[in-house]
Amino acid sequence: MNETADYCLVRACQGADPGGADAPFRALHDRHRSFVKNICRRVTGNGTDMLDAAQETFLSAFLRVREFRFQSPFSSWLRPIAVHASIDQRRSRAAQRKDESISDLDGLISGSVPAHPTPLGTAVRREFQACTRKAIHRLAPHLQEVLLLRYFEGLSYGELESTLGVSPGTIRSRLHRAHAAMAWELRALAGEGATE
Repeated sequence: MNETADYCLVRACQGADPGGADAPFRALHDRHRSFVKNICRRVTGNGTDMLDAAQETFLSAFLRVREFRFQSPFSSWLRPIAVHASIDQRRSRAAQRKDESISDLDGLISGSVPAHPTPLGTAVRREFQACTRKAIHRLAPHLQEVLLLRYFEGLSYGELESTLGVSPGTIRSRLHRAHAAMAWELRALAGEGATE
């Protein structure tokens, strides 16, 4: 993606009257639509929620485009907006239908449990995936965010720092807390299953 072209479009948005920013922002939208939809699809897990989250992402970006400071690629600035919009959409959907499964996070947990070709192995893997999804759903939003960006988006520690705007120590601390919270939630879910 050509950052110079993005920067020119952002400057046009920032320098325009409120009604005059539509055309340059539409061009930014067209350039980053697939990028945002891919993030939203992976976080929300379905096409309907993906579209709602992507729409919310671009609305939020349009309203906040004057905050962009040209210190990173436009896509890096857009990524956490998309993640937050997707998490909010997922939470909203869960509130409407509590029994609905949250995002398909197979990419996050693939390899965690060996794939067995037997029916028992398949059942164990599915159960583990379901528990992992529930555990992630129970985490605080900032812990969900750092897990999704690190393991789902594949961001490095340096990319996490610039995307989230926090120090290296904070990234390490959040990931440590997220891992501990995941372990705790998985144990709690296992206990709930044992009492059913």
